[in-house]
Amino acid sequence: MMVCLQQNKSCKMKLFKIIGVLWLILSLTSCTINNKKSHGFFDRHAHEYIILPKSNRFISISKDTIVPNLLKAKIKIFIYVDSSGCTGCKLQLDSWEFFMSDAMKASKGEIAFLFYFQSHNIQELEYLLKNEDFDYPVCVDSKNEIEKLNDFHSDCFYLLNKDNKIILEGNPLQTMNMRKKYISKIVQYVNENY
Repeated sequence: MMVCLQQNKSCKMKLFKIIGVLWLILSLTSCTINNKKSHGFFDRHAHEYIILPKSNRFISISKDTIVPNLLKAKIKIFIYVDSSGCTGCKLQLDSWEFFMSDAMKASKGEIAFLFYFQSHNIQELEYLLKNEDFDYPVCVDSKNEIEKLNDFHSDCFYLLNKDNKIILEGNPLQTMNMRKKYISKIVQYVNENY
């Protein structure tokens, strides 16, 4: 090959073209994968499970509560929001209420929502819940146990089965396409398992 490169300019040009085409293919492939990750369509946790802490402190705006039924539901949506950034902006509680209504209808009332908020400021969280009139129980994870148990590095959204196995990953509030995927998977799961 070295002899070819030294003797013939056309061999050099062919080699440069091959290298260029390979570089272009690799560049386009990596952009596609990164784009899928950034929009929540890339299942990095496919066939994995979410590990929940042994003790969970659920609160609602009406009172502190222990909610074992939520944890034992046959299908669940797991929502983890860390404390970085604007907590109120990230929670989108009014949007969750609309989606929860649709998901409840799709699951025939069999779905639970596991809201885990990593926050050291419980008063701020209670204020946000009261301000939005959000009465669904949420778990305050002030010790950051969920992130440690599951190696989370940011907010996470999953559709889980009864064993906490991940069925779908992504934020159903992010796009209409993801919302439709959640509703479709919920209907499919309920039809197959009830």
